Amino acid sequence: MQLRSRQRKIEQLVDEDEIAKSFMRQPELRGTTMDRLEMQELGRILKGDVDEAWRRKQESLVGKNLNEIREEHRWFRAVQDADSTRRIKAERAERRRKERIAARGDDS
Repeated sequence: MQLRSRQRKIEQLVDEDEIAKSFMRQPELRGTTMDRLEMQELGRILKGDVDEAWRRKQESLVGKNLNEIREEHRWFRAVQDADSTRRIKAERAERRRKERIAARGDDS
């Protein structure tokens, strides 16, 4: 019930108004008061900027592999994790092999 009412409230929000309110919460602008018309104009301008940035980002991603890791720290982490996984698998396989050899030696 609460989820539905929250979802309805979110759907009723206007992007421009929320962007303008968020912008006005910045510490440098806390004391500034703006009337409704100025807030609407600010929201319209900022919403246009956000939409333009999103559009440019989408255009830049068109030819790229979405699963590609672009950040260096994530790439290093992925390589490190892959290497440790391989190392652990190799250690387990070696341990099992030694256990099998030891078990065969005990059976003789």
